[in-house]
Amino acid sequence: MNSSFIPPIPIDFDHLLRLRLVVGRAGEADQQGWWNTQSVLGEVGASLYRRGFPRTHPWTRARVVFAVARQRCLERFPNPKATTLWNLPAEVEDAFDHRWAHWLDSTAEWSSFFQELQTMPNRPLIESLRLFDLWDPNLDKNLAALHDYSATAVQICTLTPLTNPTLTLLAGGFSLSKGGSLVVPWLECGAKS
Repeated sequence: MNSSFIPPIPIDFDHLLRLRLVVGRAGEADQQGWWNTQSVLGEVGASLYRRGFPRTHPWTRARVVFAVARQRCLERFPNPKATTLWNLPAEVEDAFDHRWAHWLDSTAEWSSFFQELQTMPNRPLIESLRLFDLWDPNLDKNLAALHDYSATAVQICTLTPLTNPTLTLLAGGFSLSKGGSLVVPWLECGAKS
């Protein structure tokens, strides 16, 4: 396969990365406690990982938290047909993974984002998404319609195309979780086979 080929997917992968980073950080044990990483994306993780990965530690830490969050969501809601923030259709995940080389080469451009992420205060997820300019207020109504769920997972919407607003809603859906009690937001995606 030609390594320069990127499938035509109408998704802003930088936006997806930012969503995953903020939700990943918010879900850590020292924040909301949805998965058992302890400040890997915080200041402690930066200090520890910098020793072994001086240039790539932000990306290494991101990969660790993403893998743990994905596994925790699969444990909590083991539906292989569900699309979640951590389990997107294969072609989307492949295109996302393809971007890592670009992001590794752009570490300096991402340093301020990672700095803000490291010092992100423990606050409600939607506030954190707003802080990073990732939450579209037009999605408030969609999220409000999902209030008061006490399940392990909540379907955000029915069969739908995967778009930036849909990804943002998947990320925001984690706000239905309460400290330590993970609720996995999911959807049935038209692109998932």
